[in-house]
Formats: sequence, structure tokens, C-alpha cells
Amino acid sequence: MNRAEFFAKATANMRVSGFGIAETTVHIPCPFCAEPDFMVSRVMESREPFSAGATCKHCGRSARFPVESDSDSTRTWLEVTDDGPHPDEMYPA
Repeated sequence: MNRAEFFAKATANMRVSGFGIAETTVHIPCPFCAEPDFMVSRVMESREPFSAGATCKHCGRSARFPVESDSDSTRTWLEVTDDGPHPDEMYPA
């Protein structure tokens, strides 16, 4: 899969479901193979599951997204890969 195919697949598999602040859920595709539902979490409860990470059911690779905040409205995270090789096409030369 090349970069364009990866991002097209990831975009197609990224979605938000639910309604209202308590029920809105984000569905994040795998950051390696772009398969759907690598991480699924309610937005208001995403800090812990994103920080803990997940392992893809399709490719077996793992990543986590430690979430930090400097205020009630600002959240930042950084992808940390925990397992497996990085596909070269995902990263700029």
C-alpha cells in the first residue's frame, strides 16, 4: 500500500458515532494498516484508553497515544509505536 492508498483507507475508516457530549464516540483506524476500529472510545473518556494503547487485530502491531493537557480545553498527544516495524511509506523521506 502506498501513501495515497494508506491515507484514503485511513480517512474512510475514521469515523465518529453517537450523539451528545456523553455518547459521542471516536473510531480510530490502525496507524499502520488503516483497518477500522484500532481504538474506539467515547470522546470524553479517551485519555486513558488512548494513553494505554491498543494492538491491531489485523496486523498485530501496537501503538499508544499518550494524552496530555495544559488546560481544560487543550489536549495534545503523540503517537508512540510499541511493536513492529514502521512502514516506510507512512513517513516522509
